[in-house]
Amino acid sequence: MKQISMNGVWIVTNQTDRRKEVLVLAAETAFRLPRLDSGFWFHRDMRDNLYYAMHLYAASTDPEVEVSFSKNEGARLGEEMLLLVLGLQVNAPEHPMYGHWPLNLGNDPSGAAPHTLPVELLGSLIAWYHHRHGGRMGEKLQNAFEEAMRHAYMGNYYRKPVEYFNHHESKYVSQQVIWGELFQDKALAAEGRDNLRLLLDTIRANGMREYGAMPWFWHWVQAFSCARALVKDAETLQLLHDMLDYLWKVRSLTYLKGAWAAPHSRGLGHDIPADRNTLLDYVEYGGFPLPDSIARLEAAGILEVSPPTGEITASAADRTDAREVRRLIPIHPQQLAEGCLHSYTYMTPDFAVGGVWERATEFDNEQHRWDVTLPANRDGSVNKAYFFRPGNGFSEGDYRHEGGLCQVLLHRNAAVALFAPPEDPEAAGLVIGVLPKGDWQFGDRQITGLAGTVYLVVHLMNPYTCVENEERGCLEIRSEGGANGVAVEAFTVETASALGLGSLNGVAAAASGQGQAGLFSNEGGAIAFAGKTLADGAELRLNIAADGSAVLRTINGSPVSFEEYTVAL
Repeated sequence: MKQISMNGVWIVTNQTDRRKEVLVLAAETAFRLPRLDSGFWFHRDMRDNLYYAMHLYAASTDPEVEVSFSKNEGARLGEEMLLLVLGLQVNAPEHPMYGHWPLNLGNDPSGAAPHTLPVELLGSLIAWYHHRHGGRMGEKLQNAFEEAMRHAYMGNYYRKPVEYFNHHESKYVSQQVIWGELFQDKALAAEGRDNLRLLLDTIRANGMREYGAMPWFWHWVQAFSCARALVKDAETLQLLHDMLDYLWKVRSLTYLKGAWAAPHSRGLGHDIPADRNTLLDYVEYGGFPLPDSIARLEAAGILEVSPPTGEITASAADRTDAREVRRLIPIHPQQLAEGCLHSYTYMTPDFAVGGVWERATEFDNEQHRWDVTLPANRDGSVNKAYFFRPGNGFSEGDYRHEGGLCQVLLHRNAAVALFAPPEDPEAAGLVIGVLPKGDWQFGDRQITGLAGTVYLVVHLMNPYTCVENEERGCLEIRSEGGANGVAVEAFTVETASALGLGSLNGVAAAASGQGQAGLFSNEGGAIAFAGKTLADGAELRLNIAADGSAVLRTINGSPVSFEEYTVAL
């Protein structure tokens, strides 16, 4: 097992060994999970029982994997849990949910209602797992897998047209080609191949509507990786190779040492404000320590998901220079002419700054508009810095679900956000900020800090308060006022030194000089920012109206242009 030392932590450099590390971490975790009275480990999401059981059984039956527990006991427990999960599938052909599993098991798993979501990924994964590990299974477990596959195939839930080009349909298409192959259903295999081509051609031409969508992006990758391992038809296999190459190119554009930089159309609590769903990134890219706990497992330690073209991820894993990533995002996946969003991310080896210029009400209001992103870490700190006005779905301490009436200006290492007054004149107009752990200095409407090797300079339009949220590993900033604004700039210690700012005190003093110039104004309902960045002296201006619409965006005197934004990779 080849290793290198990074800041005193040993990093495994071989991809196969990194996957085995994740396998062992998951198996060791599974073996020690407390079981509920029902026999399951989890009730909230039935799928987690399957994911952990698959890892436990795989590790326990592989002679090349070393674990601390009895392998016989591990295999017995893994098989028992797999049988429990497979036994929850609806196996009555006359049932309208034939082939499905429940999602939430409630208080009585035997009576839990079937749900459409679990089978989307489980169908492909069960087929692959049987193919990969079936030879190690006893007759009872092997029969249970084969029965589950047959019920899934006969359930026909996956026979849906491709209309929305999203993660749901990607998993249905994967199963179309898988079941077509395994059950020698030539018509289904052909339908799946055609749908796979349509899906790939459309996202190549128009881009992916689901930008930064964690963790659902990984469902695309895992589903098509399962299909790649099972399908033999040469034409379909080439399409699967091309699809996985495309997906990994998308991932690599904004990859930063285990982190997914800048805007998300959706994200869960383990994605924002800290990148914790990092196991698949760890296996593929390496370069950061193995997480010491599992935020989301799925098939990370058992499934080969690498792109056919290895160079795709190699450059992102070892980024050496800065790059501006400008992307078009279709509002409707089949027609760019109907309008698009514009995503901008400034990627460097040490941090990223970026976001999406337009506010969009995504599913569950989960759009994450902009941030400064630092590499993923194991020190319990968040790795994102951003400010937002809470919107629909927001709850205290969650730091997701943003509101509207906000405009942004994005340029290289800096981001500016202006917030118009709330429509309700009685509302406080709260803006919440999230900052990572670090060394911080707090001034009048200015915050300056050093997080790792990156300085962060924050200017606020209104007064603020700061509290530490130990549970989430962040500083929480609160600032009230009808109109509000924030400007954030990031640069490395090396850049600061080149500017003659050799310490946090020096950076704070320089930032204070910026603030004295009067960066924000609010006159007659017009809210404005005008200032220069510390790192390169770029002149930034953003003006918005009282209704939240953007009036002026300029960088060094020139209006912001979207001409260089593209769907091309």
